[in-house]
Amino acid sequence: MRDGARRDPLERSRCAHAPTAPPGVNVHQFDRATLSTDRRFKPPQTTVLPPPGAHYAAVQSLVVALATPLLLLGADLRVVFEDTKRLTRAFAVGSAATAVGAVVGFAAAHSWLSSSGVAGALGPDDGYKVAAALAAKSIGGGLNYVAVASALGVSASAMSAGIVADNVFALVYFPVVAALAGDGERDGFEREDGTSIVAPPPPPAVDVGQMLAALALACVVSTASSRVAPPSLGALPTATAFTVLFATLAPRRVAAYLAPAGDLVGNAALYVFFASAGAAGGSISQIFSTPALFLYLGVLYACHLAIVWFAGHKGLGIAKAEALIGSNACVGGPATAAALARSKGWRALVAPGIFVGNLGNAVGTFAGLALAAGFRVWTRGGG
Repeated sequence: MRDGARRDPLERSRCAHAPTAPPGVNVHQFDRATLSTDRRFKPPQTTVLPPPGAHYAAVQSLVVALATPLLLLGADLRVVFEDTKRLTRAFAVGSAATAVGAVVGFAAAHSWLSSSGVAGALGPDDGYKVAAALAAKSIGGGLNYVAVASALGVSASAMSAGIVADNVFALVYFPVVAALAGDGERDGFEREDGTSIVAPPPPPAVDVGQMLAALALACVVSTASSRVAPPSLGALPTATAFTVLFATLAPRRVAAYLAPAGDLVGNAALYVFFASAGAAGGSISQIFSTPALFLYLGVLYACHLAIVWFAGHKGLGIAKAEALIGSNACVGGPATAAALARSKGWRALVAPGIFVGNLGNAVGTFAGLALAAGFRVWTRGGG
């Protein structure tokens, strides 16, 4: 049998479609040229997002300038102090626990946070800034992390590393809090005047008019803040103060009209911010090469839970449900505090949990900036 008859059908097909040398060209030279071209050929790389660059910083500065006032339209301090006096005490304990945990954690990790050989994705000045931003997040929420990190000029890779590390510990924190809550308690949470606190009705539907009104107000606040902000404070903290002042002093009907739209559009803007921060932050291996952040957050979360449970619940006599909802409002914000209250049957704590979570959004940025000032002195003084 001839060699061609013994060939595999697939091999014969490849041979049939192989390129042939043009007339007058040496076959062996043509084969070598074709082979070298094949070796040099690389398939085109396709990416969904553009590579890291200045365009991400422009996107981030825009969305955080809008998200800050949008998410604070519900921060009516009148409601917080009128309806949630007991839970405000639990929230205050949780905030103090976070601050103590941040200081202890920074004492344990500050030398690593400022060491480029150990800090991984962190630059030489990123360590104390990310530490302060993470403390702000554990008092208010993601809004405060973004505001503090942006105000301090945290690099994209360091911002992404902080998000990743905090999410790892959040995956541990929330199940621990749910386990401490047990099966839940169903009644016994009342106002100081004796009337029952009821859970709020479902949020109303948001229409285009509400979203446009909320966006217009956010643009006004952001523009005014950038023009009148003191250099020592910055535009985002100034916008925070202006929005909280508006939400507290404006007629409640106005705040009730704008707040649902602000939450919807503001959260969407935060998603854009976190997506751009992740895209600009470098590779996953670089983001996870920050053991100093994991040490810092481990100490912060451990101190927070220990102080809330033993000092707040056991020592000060704060009810278990209130202590845990106050802690959850600090670490996770209004949404997770309300979710925990609903899941455990603490219906009377759903609305107060949302209100103190808004209080955390109102004060978290300022607390983070205050910690950053202390951490900066500590770092540069050789602490």
